[in-house]
Amino acid sequence: MIQKAFWGALLLAWSLFHRTAAQDTIPLPSQDTAIYQMVETMPRFWGCEALEGGVAAQKHCADAALTKFFHSNVKLPAICRESCIEGMVVIGFVVEKDGRVSNAQVLRDPGGGLGDAVLDVLKTMQASPHRWTPGRQGGVPVRVKYLMPFHIKYY
Repeated sequence: MIQKAFWGALLLAWSLFHRTAAQDTIPLPSQDTAIYQMVETMPRFWGCEALEGGVAAQKHCADAALTKFFHSNVKLPAICRESCIEGMVVIGFVVEKDGRVSNAQVLRDPGGGLGDAVLDVLKTMQASPHRWTPGRQGGVPVRVKYLMPFHIKYY
């Protein structure tokens, strides 16, 4: 009796935890307009697609390139420099299926025009002919919400 219960429990556990690849995939409609926050492959900034070393190396390169892009293009208001207004600006935007950037907004702004200065850089990115590598879910490009903190500190 105990042996029969053991095998029944073992079979039940196996059926719950053993799944085929078809059961693990998430079907996506062809006209999916949802905005995802986490996907299997997150979007990456342009310029690192040809880099060898896999997705992790490309992501590291893309993160560094994005930071460099923002630092080289931001024009901080004079009042911020004069008054030493510093802090963290958080911007949010959507990376579209085709790699365009849309729905840009400032989510956290320490004031003094810092949020607008960072948003201006994002608008420059929107006007650029370059495209992000879009995020993917189930191998299909999807819209992904991207949040970026931007630290401004005077030394």
